[in-house]
Amino acid sequence: MLAAQQYAKRISAEVDFNEYVQLASLGLIDAVDRYLPEQGAQFTTYAEYRIVGTIQNELAGYTERNRQYAVQRRARERVVSLAEGDGKAGDPFARVAEVAIGLAIGMLLENEALCLQENEAAVSTSHYSNHELQQLHTCLQQLLERLPDKEQTVIRCHYLHQMDFVAIADLMQLSKGRISQLHSSALRHLREHAAAMRAADRAW
Repeated sequence: MLAAQQYAKRISAEVDFNEYVQLASLGLIDAVDRYLPEQGAQFTTYAEYRIVGTIQNELAGYTERNRQYAVQRRARERVVSLAEGDGKAGDPFARVAEVAIGLAIGMLLENEALCLQENEAAVSTSHYSNHELQQLHTCLQQLLERLPDKEQTVIRCHYLHQMDFVAIADLMQLSKGRISQLHSSALRHLREHAAAMRAADRAW
C-alpha cells in the first residue's frame, strides 16, 4: 500500500514499481529490527515512517547516481568524438592538445548554461560580474549562430540541454556516429570563429 502511494507520487519514470515494493520491504524489515515498544509509538506508525523514509532515501540515491552516470557518459562521448576528429593521422601530442582544447570549449559552453540558469534565479550584487556574464553570453551566442544548423542543434542539445548523443540522434533522426562527427566539427568551427573574432578585434 505504501509502495503504491509513493509510486503514485513519483516525478520520474526511472524506477519501476517493483523497485518501490522491494524498498518498502527493506523498510519494513528495518522497522522490525529497530522497533522499541517501550518508547510508546504504535508499530504501524513507526513502520510507516521507516518504510517511507527508506523509499525516499534510496530513490534520492538512485537519482544522484543516475545524474553522475549521465555526466560521465556525456564526458566520454566528448572525448571519443574529439579524439576521432577528422580521422587524420598526425602528431599524437598535437591530437591530445586538440582534445584538451575541445573539452575546454565544451566546459565553457556547459558553464555558460549553468551561469545563465543561476543568474535567472538570483540577481547578483556585483555589476561587474553581471557585465562579464552578459559579454560571455553575447560572444557565445555570436559564435553559435555562425555554425551550420545541424552543428548548432547538436551543441545546444548536448551542452545547453544536457542531452547525450543517443538522445540527440533520436531527435535528429541520425546515427550516433554522425552526431559525434557533428559535435567534433562544431567545436573545431567554434575555435576557428573565435580565433577570427580575436584577430578582427586586434586589427580594429
